[in-house]
Amino acid sequence: MDDIFQVPEKPWTGSSIKTLRNEIVHGGEAVPGLDYATVYAWYSHVLVSVVERLKTIDYHSIIGEQPEISFRVKTVDTLRDKLIRQDATPLFRIHDIIGARITADMTLEQQDKLAQSIAMLFPKHQVSDMRKYTHSGYRAVHVIAGLPRGIFAEIQVRTLRRMHGQTPSKHWLIVLEETFDTEKSPKTQFPPRLSNSFLSCLTVSEHTNLTIQTYPQQVVSPQRVLWT
Repeated sequence: MDDIFQVPEKPWTGSSIKTLRNEIVHGGEAVPGLDYATVYAWYSHVLVSVVERLKTIDYHSIIGEQPEISFRVKTVDTLRDKLIRQDATPLFRIHDIIGARITADMTLEQQDKLAQSIAMLFPKHQVSDMRKYTHSGYRAVHVIAGLPRGIFAEIQVRTLRRMHGQTPSKHWLIVLEETFDTEKSPKTQFPPRLSNSFLSCLTVSEHTNLTIQTYPQQVVSPQRVLWT
């Protein structure tokens, strides 16, 4: 797109956001003149513009259906975890403070085309093919959009199709694990005992022809946290 992506002026200075970053890492969420609620609200405003741009895509012509689109701004707790892991990264340089997830039943070729269509919405972008990492457990392509004022948005393009040779029970276990643990943080790992119990239930369902139905997440506002 050749139009200009509008991002409002940041409600912070370089020194105040640096001070807030240090405060968040140490358990707080506010410093004199700035708190994370203000940062969160500002990013929410930007996220609305990102989602509106995603809505301009003709999904039916690319993947044959309208995908599920969810989005969120990181909460202060999930941001804190990431800042601790990336201890040299300034807060506003974190790539996924705002993010969207597009999920549909599509082929890998369709997924590639959709990711490229999303990337073309943003003049500055980077496409990361996460499908080559077999430990990920899902087939995803990430588009990192570089936005004005030096910030980023991460758009994940996920396919619902099971990986080759994966049983239905293993597939849905992975889906559930990812719901709890997007970034594989040890602090939020899916409990092994619960994983085994869930897997056992699904294995039984495969032999009794029970149907397991999932319900798409309903997005009501950019403030709703759908994943971390």
